[in-house]
Amino acid sequence: MVGKEMEAIQKEKKSFILSGYPRTRVQGLAMQREGVFPDAFIILNMPFQKVLQHCEDKFKTYEKNLDKAITANRNVHIENHAREYLLNVQQIKDIYPNNYFEIDCSTSSREDILEDIARLLRFKIKSKRPKRPASILLLGGKKEQRVNIAKKLAKRYGFVLAMAREQLSDQISRNTEVGRLVLDNIRRKTLVKDSIMNGLIQSRLSQVDAQMQGFVLEGFPRTEGQAVSLKDVYIQPTLIAVL
Repeated sequence: MVGKEMEAIQKEKKSFILSGYPRTRVQGLAMQREGVFPDAFIILNMPFQKVLQHCEDKFKTYEKNLDKAITANRNVHIENHAREYLLNVQQIKDIYPNNYFEIDCSTSSREDILEDIARLLRFKIKSKRPKRPASILLLGGKKEQRVNIAKKLAKRYGFVLAMAREQLSDQISRNTEVGRLVLDNIRRKTLVKDSIMNGLIQSRLSQVDAQMQGFVLEGFPRTEGQAVSLKDVYIQPTLIAVL
């Protein structure tokens, strides 16, 4: 239902505020798979006792329709529901690590909350930041230096770190067909074919986390063919850094 609504809104190129969704990690991932990436994810925080009170009010609304076994243990079910809600909030934050901010609504008035949200949205949405996630290629230099810088960039800015050698190592450790070909190249001291490297890198960069958070790609491309392969999948680097 939400997917159809979002599709219609995006076709009309309208802005939107979506309230009360996603409520779970599964719903958040479903939004990402549909290509819906919010500019800002606002979480209105409350202390646990207030969350508990809301859950109790909700329980009362449906109590007459509930099984007697549930109503007999109402306090247990209310507390479990409250803890499940907080767990879901944390899991949603985990999949939107660079897009959410939190507002404390436990003591603030409604007007203060709206002002806080407005101030943060002005900064978040109308700043001069790129309108798409960053795509950074890090090339040249010594391997150890390059890897060290790539890790620092990823940590500081929340980028996904994609390293060409790690993709090869992963295939070898899982003993895939590609891994066996790579291992044969290593034994023969020959270069891994561009077609293999291109496929591995394209697969990694097409994953949801890289698409949403942006990425720093270390050690790729090394050849013209590898560079063209990025262009083939519409990856236009925000920055190419050569050490």
